[in-house]
Parts: sequence; structure tokens; C-alpha cells
Amino acid sequence: MKAWHDGKIVDERDITVSPLSHSFSRGTAIFEVLELVESHRGPAIFGLGEHIERLYCSAELLFMPLQKKIAPEALSDAVCAIVRANNLSRGIIKIFAYYPKLEYSCLPSDTTISVAIFCASFYSSENDKHVFTAHISQFRKNHPECVPVHAKAAGFYVNSYLALMEARMQGFDEAILLDTMGYVAEGATSNIFIVKNSVLVTPTLRSILPGITRRFILEIASGFMECREMDITREELLAADEVFFSNSVERIMPVCKIGDREMNIAAPGPGTLKIMNAINDVIAGKHQAYTRWLTPASHR
Repeated sequence: MKAWHDGKIVDERDITVSPLSHSFSRGTAIFEVLELVESHRGPAIFGLGEHIERLYCSAELLFMPLQKKIAPEALSDAVCAIVRANNLSRGIIKIFAYYPKLEYSCLPSDTTISVAIFCASFYSSENDKHVFTAHISQFRKNHPECVPVHAKAAGFYVNSYLALMEARMQGFDEAILLDTMGYVAEGATSNIFIVKNSVLVTPTLRSILPGITRRFILEIASGFMECREMDITREELLAADEVFFSNSVERIMPVCKIGDREMNIAAPGPGTLKIMNAINDVIAGKHQAYTRWLTPASHR
């Protein structure tokens, strides 16, 4: 596969980073994961502008001078270019910005940033009958006064790794993290929603990553159901009619069981299905109001 690296399209195997680089040894790489879909307008990147915006927000929160390396418009063009170079119609795209230089101290002495974009034909298309079990982790979500949780930084994912590893070791598919106040925060690598009495509820942004798919779900679902952002207790989570995760790879992940408790409504429930169908309709071109969420790879 081809990759984009610091302005050039190269073989992805030619991109190497030393374990002594600052971003490898200190976890200071920032990244984005985007979905490439087969839309009514051909291969298209879902939420490209929103993902690019969040990458630059992550850079600012980590004091990384990404803006000096490449402008957002040029980075968007590069994403489309690497999709075309690999002749892909669907899959995933990963953007990384990192300090490549060898460093031994806590702060990088050389603030040069490299940017790499990879894409692959991997596609996780979960059908409507696929459901997930979840475990409430003993590990709590990072506190926003300890690290900037709104940044998508590699080092922060040790928290996610621990929670998901714990869940898998206990026989569950996914992990649910509470925040340090005891409220529901998010999944290991996804946001979380509940449906109760036909109302869609998701945690506030206080201690979670502001997911791009999360943002889209709130936007489109508000057209056909009441949506709220609010604190969710463990008890409210377990009493929900429906629960699902969302992220940029699986989109929607219906939850059928949390711990030993089955959901009130068989997953995926009617609210979850309606949202899943709405997303599919947008990709199929049935909702013109949401076409801005799809950037055709051929248009740049």
C-alpha cells in the first residue's frame, strides 16, 4: 500500500520511526481514524473536515506546532490523494502527526513534526444483527485536569488498553469506563449512548473525547427523536432500554448485555436501528442536508 509522508507518496513500508523518537517513547503522537465509504458520489471520506479540525485541536492541546508543518486544507488534499493513489473505494484512513527525532528527555529538543497518512481496505461492516457485550471497567477515564482528554493522543490510550484488555479477559467484547466522579464516560475506543423511553442520551463532553460519529449522530437523530447530553449514572445505564457505542470504524455497535444484565429491549433496539438506517441513508444520498459530511476523494 502507498502512504503519504511529509508531502510525498511512498511505500508504507518505507516509513520508519525509531523507538527512541519522542512520540514513540513518550506517547506524544496525535492521530485520527476516518472511514472511507462507498457513497452515492463514489469513494468518500466521512467527516473529513471534522476529523482534520480535531487533529489540529489535539495539536494545540499538546503544544505541538502542527500548523507550521502543514495547513488544514493541504492535509485534506493529502488524504484524498492517498485514497486515489491506492485506488480504494472503502476502508479506513489513519493520520498521524508526531515528533520523529531521537530524544532522551521529557521535552523534545527538536520540535520538528512529521505527518503520515495510511489507508487500508479493511472494512468492519457489522450487520444489524451483530451485537456486543460490555463490561464496566475498574479503570476510570482520565481526569480532564490530569491530561487534556479532548485530544486524541497515543499516550492516553493506555487507559483504553487496560479497560479493554480487562473486559476481554473476562469474556466481554467491549469496556465501559466511568469518570472519576462515577458517571458513565465512554467505551475504550468509542462514545456511548443510551435510549430510555425513546429519548437518546449521551454523556457530556466534560471528560470524553469529542467523537466525530457522536457529533453526527446527535445532529441527525435530533430530527426524529429527543436528544440530551447529560451525566449518566451507572444505575441509569443499567436501566436503559437500549445502549450502543459509536466510533469511526464500526459506526454503531449495539449492546445486548452489560455484565450479567440483558438489555430491556433486544439489541439492536428500535431507536438504535433508526439511527443506523439514517446513517446508511446519508451515505446512499437520501438526505441532501447532510452531504457536507461526505467528501468525495475525487474532488480534490
